[in-house]
Amino acid sequence: MRSLTIMLTAILLGSCVTAKVDVFDRKTALENQMLGTFDQLSKDMQLVASVRGTDAEKKQIHMSETRRRAVAAMQSREFNRDDIDDLEAKGIIGENNRGFLSILEENAQGTDQKTMALAKRLVKEENRDRQVILESVVTLSENLTKADLPDVRRTYHQMILENLKPGVYVQDDDGKWMKKQ
Repeated sequence: MRSLTIMLTAILLGSCVTAKVDVFDRKTALENQMLGTFDQLSKDMQLVASVRGTDAEKKQIHMSETRRRAVAAMQSREFNRDDIDDLEAKGIIGENNRGFLSILEENAQGTDQKTMALAKRLVKEENRDRQVILESVVTLSENLTKADLPDVRRTYHQMILENLKPGVYVQDDDGKWMKKQ
């Protein structure tokens, strides 16, 4: 009887155990690696902006040129974010299918010269900053090479699209512009 009780207990306990198996494809692994690099760059950006960005003798903390350029690009993007959001909401600029911003010429007709000049400057700066950040992600990630840059760009583009507000214009793979739902 005792062996039967032990056997039934073992069977019942065995059936209660579940194993969670996570399967990551290349895209998910790339996203995780990119997010880890972005997280580190965000921490670097905060460090540079704080008093802790200097040591006890008020000398700036050493940072590689790649990391310094990426942090500067992130700061520039943060500085321009409100204006870009405003221009996206007006439909003057949108996210193209290559992971960069574009001016929507058709929607921009009738826009005053000052706003158009701002839009052109911001699109140029934002696209430059994104390129710097993507190249930095590849350089700073030990498992990525320059050959991975197109995959990094596609993955970054998907991450941007997922976080866009509804109503922002996005370009599909065929080049057609539509508002994000």
